[in-house]
Amino acid sequence: MNAIAKLLEIDRRELFPRGLLAKALQVEPNYLLYIDTIEKAGVWSIKLKGFKPPAALTSRMLDQACRNKDLWTNFSHSVLGRPADDPARLQAVRFPEIRGSNEPIKLSHGKYHQTLDLFGYEATNLCIIDVFFGGNKELFLSLSMVPTDQQGPNPDQFAEQVMARLTDPQSLEVILTPLWYVFSPDTTLKSLP
Repeated sequence: MNAIAKLLEIDRRELFPRGLLAKALQVEPNYLLYIDTIEKAGVWSIKLKGFKPPAALTSRMLDQACRNKDLWTNFSHSVLGRPADDPARLQAVRFPEIRGSNEPIKLSHGKYHQTLDLFGYEATNLCIIDVFFGGNKELFLSLSMVPTDQQGPNPDQFAEQVMARLTDPQSLEVILTPLWYVFSPDTTLKSLP
């Protein structure tokens, strides 16, 4: 109890997700809660470092990224509501089959822009996808969820923002969606290259 109190006291900026702490406390004394899947990292906004990002993206991967963002933003209570030791998939939220093909997307002038529908609580949001291929042969991803009656961001703005922030990784991180969002939620962290 003292250790938990100290953790809460020093975490004034709430860097340690409260939902994760609650889950960790629900685990039986002889067990540990492992963050071992993409889903668990996404639900608790844990940053993943040290994995090799995909060299190319497919439309299926981008649909998966939108689903992950939507789920981890809007429906995280469904994930957090499960027992801590329950390895089963999401029980409350089901999406139809992943859309798109396994063919790599084609960038035009180093940019790619796509809009997908049927996201949000009542499937009334759009997922605006922007991909930018930077000068150092790196892919950058941005996902924006907007209501269907609103216009999404200009695709050229994303490329300009990335280029302006390349020398400031912390600032760049604010506008990016992590590339690991393109993986299926049940992907184990150990399986990432």
